[in-house]
Amino acid sequence: MALSRCLSGYAGQYQEVADLCELSVLAPAFSERKTAKIELKNGLQAYLISDPKASQSAAALSIRIGSLFDPADAEGMAHFIEHLLFMGSKQYPELGEYSKWIRNHNGFCNAYTLPNRSVFAFSVDNRVFPQTIDRFASNFISPLFSQSGIESEICAIEQEKNGNQENHQWRFLMVLKALSNTNHPFSRFSIGSALTLKKISRDELFAWYHTHYSADLACLVLYSPLPIEELKYLVAQNFKEMQKIEVKPVIPHGPISSSQQKGALVKIASLKKHTRVLHLRWELPFDYHLRTSSHSGHLLLASLLESRHLEGLRERLKIENLADSISTTFESLTDQHHFFSVNFSLTPEGVCSYEKVISLLFQYLNSIREEEIPCYLLEELQTMYALRYKYQERIHPYQFVEKCADLLAQYSLQEFPKQIFSLAPLDTNAIEDLLSYLNPESATYFLISQWNPSSLPHKEKWFGVNYSLTPFELDKLIEWKSTIGKDFSFPKPNPFIPDNLTLQSTSYQQPEPLSTPVCLEDSHTGKAFFWQDDRFSVPEVHWKFRLYSSALDGTPKKTVLRDLFFQYLNERMRSILYQASKGNLSVTYGSKDLFDMTFCFSGYSDKAFALLREFIESLTVTQMDLETFEKQKISLRNRYCQSTWDQKDSLLWQAERIVQEELHLYPPFTEKVKTLETITFQDFADFTESIFERTYLEAMLTGNLSEQEALSVWQYVSKALSSSPYPKNEHKRNELILPSQKKNPQVISKTTKAHGNAAITVLEHPPSSSVHAAAISVLSQALDQAYFDAMRTRKKLAYHVHVKTWNEEGSDLSAFMIQSNSCSPTELIRQTKIFLEEFIANFEILLPEERFREIQSSLLTSLSSPPNNLAEMAKALSQRAFGNKAEFMQVAKHAAALRRLTYEELYLYTKACFSSENENRFSVSIEGI
Repeated sequence: MALSRCLSGYAGQYQEVADLCELSVLAPAFSERKTAKIELKNGLQAYLISDPKASQSAAALSIRIGSLFDPADAEGMAHFIEHLLFMGSKQYPELGEYSKWIRNHNGFCNAYTLPNRSVFAFSVDNRVFPQTIDRFASNFISPLFSQSGIESEICAIEQEKNGNQENHQWRFLMVLKALSNTNHPFSRFSIGSALTLKKISRDELFAWYHTHYSADLACLVLYSPLPIEELKYLVAQNFKEMQKIEVKPVIPHGPISSSQQKGALVKIASLKKHTRVLHLRWELPFDYHLRTSSHSGHLLLASLLESRHLEGLRERLKIENLADSISTTFESLTDQHHFFSVNFSLTPEGVCSYEKVISLLFQYLNSIREEEIPCYLLEELQTMYALRYKYQERIHPYQFVEKCADLLAQYSLQEFPKQIFSLAPLDTNAIEDLLSYLNPESATYFLISQWNPSSLPHKEKWFGVNYSLTPFELDKLIEWKSTIGKDFSFPKPNPFIPDNLTLQSTSYQQPEPLSTPVCLEDSHTGKAFFWQDDRFSVPEVHWKFRLYSSALDGTPKKTVLRDLFFQYLNERMRSILYQASKGNLSVTYGSKDLFDMTFCFSGYSDKAFALLREFIESLTVTQMDLETFEKQKISLRNRYCQSTWDQKDSLLWQAERIVQEELHLYPPFTEKVKTLETITFQDFADFTESIFERTYLEAMLTGNLSEQEALSVWQYVSKALSSSPYPKNEHKRNELILPSQKKNPQVISKTTKAHGNAAITVLEHPPSSSVHAAAISVLSQALDQAYFDAMRTRKKLAYHVHVKTWNEEGSDLSAFMIQSNSCSPTELIRQTKIFLEEFIANFEILLPEERFREIQSSLLTSLSSPPNNLAEMAKALSQRAFGNKAEFMQVAKHAAALRRLTYEELYLYTKACFSSENENRFSVSIEGI
């Protein structure tokens, strides 16, 4: 009764927003979901989803204020405010309290700033959602912008900026800004730095915030199992005090692109040897978004350009060895600033012949203008967009609310989400309208490669990126505009568009802990399980296969041959895989270790077996001539070189790869390159003949199929991939080299030409028991937060700070990972050691018993939550069926151990693992320039 009075008391604080979305979800799993759309008196709009089956609760707020609103003398202001908003409020003043609260309750939080909007989101356990909403809202109503928070986040943004300096996309963005219309705020330095942010006083922060963050520019999304009326109450109660400003900030009119860049070639120097990109970019008219059919226009053109059919542009470029791939992007930086881009990943020959690539693109665009587009192409797009909404699957609550909030900053709440999933009827004017703007003279041509900096006379001022700007000759632009390609044609109808989406099981079960699947076979040739979907009720399948072969012995030679085998398979399957992907079907393949092959099929069930059959036929018939073999070797070598650790932007990726190599999980890429040079054509022929001679197959078949159909799938695959059995007792395993087997202390040091430093300290845990496994679960969560607070928030040493705990072949390991632009790797390792000593010495302060109980409770809640979708179900069942401790009662046993775990046991285990007495550790050090 008291709650009812509270709810009714807040009814006058908001009004209902008419729901004009006519789309419906057919999946029974969403049958109890209810939605509401409301607007508070201060103008804040909210999209509310009450879902009794929500595994967690989540919320996100988007506000139509981004980096384009930065003052000219305070570049990076919007990004800075995004960082500061959650560093304390009047109601919750403790620095970092918000993120600590969320992590303590099994949650996650993040935020980002774009040119025209900022988005903030979190997810958390259902039981603490109201308290978390209170904290979330207080940050928008009464942020503190404390001096300690300001100092902490200036350091964080400086680290973030420095970490992006060698990133290809960021370097491109800096040049794009340098060339843009100087009268438009897009030309400013949006990320900010210590130099730009230290000039901003605390008073200026408050002044900017109070003149930009307005409730009527915000849209809130709430997702929870709470009843819809309670969600309305939470919004009204917590956000009614959010300010509404009368005079709204505006973005200046006028184009973002400058006249100097149109029809010009911009060469940009890449720091990475294997970065080769051609990027064509057009700015579209201000009113492009007002045209009702524009959505279908750019989607249809994108599908034509990216199509892998034989008579398409992509395959033509592939055959002529000019480009490996094509992608397109459509961006709306504001309501009036829209861009369409075509991006090519070039081969070395393509860099030399970039004008030919450009010419072929315009020939293809001109041929589209000349021909009548088949109706079935847009019909296929419309069908798939509608099906994705009708049979949508649950995704993680955080991802769901973040995506909704981001889209609501761009679309009307009334019709949401109809604008995203419903395409306008076929209108040839839509694509003709778009094509009319994609002319040679209005494009900017960016060519990114490892040019000699001395040949590029210009340098942008923020990251110091070298570039040149050269207008194309008018005759060249006219030639491109008038030439029509004669050898192009449209894609044929897609055979993988589903026709039959009938559900095999019409019963729908309430989410419960994992059920046990049916065992189809358990023999010397393999083991297979089947689980029929009676929980998600979507017409989809998820089939996971893992093949062990006696031909895979773990040596670098066999590992490289397997890579070559997969690469050639991908080459042969690329057209079919592309078609299947457009019908929401995919197959991914790779390996989990040195001795296996893995294949996973997922998507709509109707055409899944057809894709399986195509794949298995390509897998088992791998004839290759000598010329193709040599081309594949060159391609694989390039891929290895692109993957070498010194080619990566992330120093932590480099350090992680070295950890894997030190543990003997994978051979180094440099060793793979050397091994590849020794591989002969006969070696590959022998490998393809032997790979399926003696095998053992594991399978988990889940989804919309009957037991008999699952058995047929299993029998078809197992027969195709096996000549004779490969008994489990003969299977090879990774021979790990654990820290306990190394000489201690040990530091593996590497240098790189990249900016910054990174370090990882790896510790091996004592032999595990069920109690220890429970302790590891708690510690992995507690240590991650404590390490972040110490290294980033308190000591201001780094931006990327993370603790990872995992099990490798039955051994538990923890890695303390940190990347910095201000500290040497030696100092980072020393600070990590100090952190561990302080964590143990101050255990009762840093991890008090009350917090231990909160984490313990949250972990138990998480263990009892069912998988969100079919893919998660298949993964969970596979882990329980085929993992190191294969049994379907794993979760129940782990939950029981977690309940029994005491605070004293947790402390003793922490001391045993992380004190200096545990010498089973090593560190990886990466020192940059």
